[in-house]
Amino acid sequence: FYTRSGATIGKAIVSLRLGELRSMEGNADSALIMFSNADDAFEKAGSKEGMAKAKLELAKIHAKKKNYKLASDYLTVAASLTVQPDLAWQIEFSKGTIEESTAEFDSAFQSYKKSIAIIDRMRGNISTEEFKTLFANAKVEVYDKMIALLLSNKVKGLGREQAIPYAFDYNEQ
Repeated sequence: FYTRSGATIGKAIVSLRLGELRSMEGNADSALIMFSNADDAFEKAGSKEGMAKAKLELAKIHAKKKNYKLASDYLTVAASLTVQPDLAWQIEFSKGTIEESTAEFDSAFQSYKKSIAIIDRMRGNISTEEFKTLFANAKVEVYDKMIALLLSNKVKGLGREQAIPYAFDYNEQ
């Protein structure tokens, strides 16, 4: 419908959502097609934020398929396109997961740290404590990955004596 009517943004949003559904179903190849369609439509419409979201999702799929170089390239482009903190923390988190998967533990630590800093700035703008908790609960995976990385003792320059207090602080956050 959106394609026939020329509603490029509508087509892009539907393609993005279909890609998310395909990804949740475990159908990576179909998700890649949908996210690529979304990226193309957002580009045609001139939506940089839409392109950033589509590229982030493409990166996640490629990372799952262990295509780390391509995933990293998508994340670099996505980061250059967005000004939205909600996408920025996800991009940094995804970079961290790729870096951790490729044994770049120091870089992963820095990426997780950036992701958490963005989340904390966003949470600081929320005035109601209940909403702050709900907001943080949706992003707990970042903190979990950071804590696990710190406790793994794989970050150079951070001995066990330094890593444990950091891990505790992130757990408290």
